[in-house]
Amino acid sequence: MTDRGEFIAVEIAEAERQFPALLKVVEEEGRIVKIVRNGKPIAELARSAEGSDLPMFPELAGVVFHADPTAPLDNEDWPETSR
Repeated sequence: MTDRGEFIAVEIAEAERQFPALLKVVEEEGRIVKIVRNGKPIAELARSAEGSDLPMFPELAGVVFHADPTAPLDNEDWPETSR
C-alpha cells in the first residue's frame, strides 16, 4: 500500500487481502483507494455520492475526472471568441 496524500494506491493481491480495511479507510477517512496492477490504476474505491449534500446528476454517473479542475487553461483551450 502506498500513501500518495490524496489517495492510497494498492496492488490487486493486497487489495483482495485488505478489502475490509480499505473500505474502512474510504468510509471513515473519505480517502480514495486506487487499485493498481503493476503500478497502473485499474479501479477506484470512493465514497458513494448518496447522502451527500451535493445533488447527483444522472447524466454524470460513472464519470471520473482525472485532470486538475483548478489548473489554469492554456490559451488554445478557450474558445476563440473568449480569448
